[in-house]
Amino acid sequence: MDPFMNILGTLTGLAGLIVCAATGATWLMGEYHLLGLELLVTLTGGIALIAAAILFKVQILVMRSF
Repeated sequence: MDPFMNILGTLTGLAGLIVCAATGATWLMGEYHLLGLELLVTLTGGIALIAAAILFKVQILVMRSF
């Protein structure tokens, strides 16, 4: 279970980082929509993915300590 959660946390964090980077690049180009959504929505989604990745990694630490 540990390797699966570790890989899942890493992939989720990378996905969140990619979404946030794409949102920032779109904003720097002067656009306010990405894939039909406002940039604030996509940025919030990217931050939520990063937060989920942190929770996966913390869960691994908790499982290893008991």
